[in-house]
Amino acid sequence: MNKLKWLVLLMVLILTVTACSDQEEHSDHAEKKDISVEALKVDLQGPDTLRKDEVGHFEAIVTQGNEKVDDADEVEFEIWKDGSKKESTLMEAQNEGDGVYSVEHTFEEEGEYIIQSHVTARDMHTMPTKKVIVSN
Repeated sequence: MNKLKWLVLLMVLILTVTACSDQEEHSDHAEKKDISVEALKVDLQGPDTLRKDEVGHFEAIVTQGNEKVDDADEVEFEIWKDGSKKESTLMEAQNEGDGVYSVEHTFEEEGEYIIQSHVTARDMHTMPTKKVIVSN
């Protein structure tokens, strides 16, 4: 009779541990499914055309879902004359608040330029580009 009690107790203990362990796995899996990560979005804005020696103001408006991102790890603007990326200029952007990061740049030569923002925030990185035509 004593063996039967121990056997029943052992079975109850095994069932309890197994049931709790199984429920934890399902709970963790459900929690992971509920977490959705919105993509980082950057709206790169600035003039399409400028005059030589004119200052251009460029902004990266950074959002994630409906939230404006004010805590980006790094926002830089890279500017180069089309066809001359090796001679690019890299500038750190100013955090203007409300998800807006900006730089100003004076173009000393005529031509077509590429403006590329490098935005790193919330474990994501994005690099949108924009073209600017500089004329006399």
